[in-house]
Amino acid sequence: MLMKNLTKYSFLFFKFSLVLIFFSSVEANASEDITLDDILGLAYNASIEEPFVISSKAYVKSAEADLSASKRQRLPVFTASIKNALTIDRQISDRNALRKFEDEGLDLQVQMVQPIFTGLSIRADIDRSESNLRGSIVESNKRLGQTIIESTSAYMMYVRDVKLREDVNVALKRSSELLELVKKRYNAGLTDLSLFAQMRIKYSEMQLLTNTIESKFTNSRAVFLRFFSEDLLPTHYPTKVIGYDFLDFLGSNQSYDLALARANLDTAEAELLLSRGNRLPSIALTVSGTLYDVDGSDEEEDEYDIKGGLQASWKFLDFGASRKKVQASQSKVRAAKYNINYQTRIDEVERLRLLSLISSLNKQLKEQYDVLEDINRQIMLMETQLTASKFLGISLADLFYQKINVQSSINTMEIDYVTANLQLKLLSANLISFIAQKDIIN
Repeated sequence: MLMKNLTKYSFLFFKFSLVLIFFSSVEANASEDITLDDILGLAYNASIEEPFVISSKAYVKSAEADLSASKRQRLPVFTASIKNALTIDRQISDRNALRKFEDEGLDLQVQMVQPIFTGLSIRADIDRSESNLRGSIVESNKRLGQTIIESTSAYMMYVRDVKLREDVNVALKRSSELLELVKKRYNAGLTDLSLFAQMRIKYSEMQLLTNTIESKFTNSRAVFLRFFSEDLLPTHYPTKVIGYDFLDFLGSNQSYDLALARANLDTAEAELLLSRGNRLPSIALTVSGTLYDVDGSDEEEDEYDIKGGLQASWKFLDFGASRKKVQASQSKVRAAKYNINYQTRIDEVERLRLLSLISSLNKQLKEQYDVLEDINRQIMLMETQLTASKFLGISLADLFYQKINVQSSINTMEIDYVTANLQLKLLSANLISFIAQKDIIN
């Protein structure tokens, strides 16, 4: 009798040890945990090195150079040229007075042109360059914010898929052991064929789930390595996200898309100003000097001409081409204004959608945490009841399957929760400010 009790308790102790081993993968090791602040810091550092973001900074540099060039159009322009005209025919009464005009030697000419009035073309070009620069800066910040969100999601997904992969392999192994126990009971005549078949089905479902999670892990690792190096492959447990302080912003800033729409309106208005200015005259101060016979002259002193004066031009007839260009530019301005109104409405709808999603995910996560905790309690209870009289192998295998599915659902919702909060910051152009205010940028 004593040996029988010892055997019974030894068997229960062995099963309880398996339970502890299984659930040891559930509890995070606090010494290895990192916070969401740390993850955002890593995501920011990875994002600023992303080619997608770097290319946008190159566009900003290009826009800055274009603006500088537009402003420099107000400065005088100096040109130099060498002329060697060959006289083919001429009929002039006084050849001596016009000797230099029939000279076939090399002449050096230097000219300076100082714009005085250009029909508003310079002003319009500066306005266009300024709006393009604003748009480039907005696009660069938008790309940085989007990449931060993508890299944060990639990091969190990989960490969770690593943990989920470990859990499903443990569950698969335990399901295999349960299948062997059911098989032995069937061979001993303690259970019928239908229960054995049901257990085989449960085990097959667990195998299929394991393969699915393995494939998902491979994909998440590839996405992780797109943003981070292999040296940064994390080994810590998933970071808790519920209760994280995402800070509150007034949200008064316009979205990046709305800012781009306004920049496009400024560009369209600059083009309208240019098309209207093309119908106006242009005036410039010109000074030129010509040094004759730079290739060698028979004269003892250098011979040259210096001329100066105002130069005016006016395109007074182009058969309605300028008028049509003005009409086309006016249409672009109207379209840009409608686009601003449209984008304002889209932003408001997106803001409400994100707020609703965040609230819903927060509620669902709390419910799923309770479900997972309840499943864990049931698993521990059933593990202790695996005796000859109370064998619940099929139900236990089903709980393992449910546990993995619930955990997978939690992982997805946690990432969606963080992503939605960051997208809300991005929508109001506050994401970079949020990261700076959290003081997590290295």
